[in-house]
Amino acid sequence: MPNILIAEDDININNLLCEVLMKAGYTCEQAFSGTEAKLLLNIKEKDYTLVLLDLMLPGASGEEVLKEIRKHGRLPVIVLTAKDSIDDKIGVLTDGADDYITKPFEIREVLARIQVQLRHIEAETESEAKGETESETKVKTKAGMQEGQGSGRLEFRDMVLTRSTFEVSIGGRVLPK
Repeated sequence: MPNILIAEDDININNLLCEVLMKAGYTCEQAFSGTEAKLLLNIKEKDYTLVLLDLMLPGASGEEVLKEIRKHGRLPVIVLTAKDSIDDKIGVLTDGADDYITKPFEIREVLARIQVQLRHIEAETESEAKGETESETKVKTKAGMQEGQGSGRLEFRDMVLTRSTFEVSIGGRVLPK
């Protein structure tokens, strides 16, 4: 069961998020300051799947917490904040946040974005379990496209696009340029 750390100093928002997450089948832990979030993240027994992170926290700022998280790995971080300038968004995403939601937010959107991050984790875990290297990993979309990252080919059903020669073939037959 995914365990989510909520780092939010507004008690009402923090409690609402935790209540909704528990109803959706997640476990959650609450931090009400950046300092508390950093302490919880450094406890080895705590195995968080994802962090919901406010930027304007007492103690350590959300940006400081994010930097600490990135020092130690790839834990997904969704920022939930009132900071809505494009510079804030770009800065935090560039510094390693996986997603950015501005307040006020719709709880259904937060849940959807959590599900997206958890799908990414699941896909990475499956790839690692199969022992695939990055060059062997195939990217599969809902449309059924496959890209062998080391092969220089893009396949969609019976159509193949070769990157180096820009040849397109359908059913094994190369189309004229």
